[in-house]
Amino acid sequence: MLPSLTFSRRRLPPWRVGAIALGGALLVLALVSRQSETPPMAHIVPLSEALDGSTFALVVPTAWLGAPVIGARPRDRIDLIAVRPGDRLTGYPVAYDLKVMSSDERALIVQIDEASAIAVAIARSSGMLLVPLLQSAR
Repeated sequence: MLPSLTFSRRRLPPWRVGAIALGGALLVLALVSRQSETPPMAHIVPLSEALDGSTFALVVPTAWLGAPVIGARPRDRIDLIAVRPGDRLTGYPVAYDLKVMSSDERALIVQIDEASAIAVAIARSSGMLLVPLLQSAR
């Protein structure tokens, strides 16, 4: 029988056993240190708790806006004016003194009362665009 076809149980050389043990120890150390590096959870306040009494949160998609909201941060105040596309001189005040809850490139979330929310919905359903006016700091 040829020697290459015979199977015999060979022992691993000591240097390979040491390398395997060292690799396993480094893998365990990497996994333990990876899990201990998780950042602490920030205290996130739900939107419903951040709203004042008798108010609602309204998400205004940026597609509804006739002008971008640049520089609006949480707790800033804005007014909304409704304009018809193509009309140059007509603008209708829709909502005053809205508190910005959140703003990003996709949507603007504002705190709004019931009457202003209805006015925004009616203006938008009649095809008007909303122009946000950022109020100056008081």
